[in-house]
Amino acid sequence: MREDRILAGLNESNKWFCNRAHRVLKRPLPRHAGDPLAQKRRTLLTMFGIAWGIISITVMVAAGEGLGDGIQKINRPLVRT
Repeated sequence: MREDRILAGLNESNKWFCNRAHRVLKRPLPRHAGDPLAQKRRTLLTMFGIAWGIISITVMVAAGEGLGDGIQKINRPLVRT
């Protein structure tokens, strides 16, 4: 009853959206969202991927900094101040 009163003041597109949102929110969580230990392989691969990405970015930034420092050292004798 309460839902009918709420939906009475809405236009058709808003009614559709509210009904859809209500149905989505009433659904149970997917199976894999409930227990991460049940999906050990997926969890481990995800953690490995995140760690690999962090390490890769760190190495690339460090290599870029080192390359920049090296270029500055090489060019330092060429620059007259």
